Amino acid sequence: MWFPAEIVLKSYMPPELEVGMLFINRISVGVIEPYIELFELEELPGDKDEFMSKHGAPVQLWIIDGDDEVLATPDQIGWWDEGSHTDELRDITLNEINFLLRECDGTVEIEVEEYDDGDGYYLDDNDEPHIDYSYNDDELVPILYDNKVVLRLELEEYDEDWDVTLEDGLEE
Repeated sequence: MWFPAEIVLKSYMPPELEVGMLFINRISVGVIEPYIELFELEELPGDKDEFMSKHGAPVQLWIIDGDDEVLATPDQIGWWDEGSHTDELRDITLNEINFLLRECDGTVEIEVEEYDDGDGYYLDDNDEPHIDYSYNDDELVPILYDNKVVLRLELEEYDEDWDVTLEDGLEE
């Protein structure tokens, strides 16, 4: 089952900078609407303080639900589902994360366990029932593959009365 969620950025103050840390680049010159773009630290700067005064503190990615409950920690963000045309999962890229932040305001869908009727029983991928003894009916449980969650673009459901023409893309 897919559930809407949001990518949020949380800054932190590390004792030392490390290659691979994420930083925010604010894009505002030459664009109508300013946006942010993440970049990965590829080599250690000579002066940590000067670098951080220009780029700010590093950030971590978290996935939260509409109630600001954490669904995935930075270490669990990893798999990308490209859609129904393929069954394969792959690592999400920084370009895709930047696209989601810029074009989708960080909105994604996360794969969570599907519960039958709120009693702690859920169906696995083969529709086999299982019980989760730590079940809490207020808690979403993301599915982890190799300790990483699966994300995809949020799919919008349209009312049957709305139709988009192929020729001009206008709503009828």
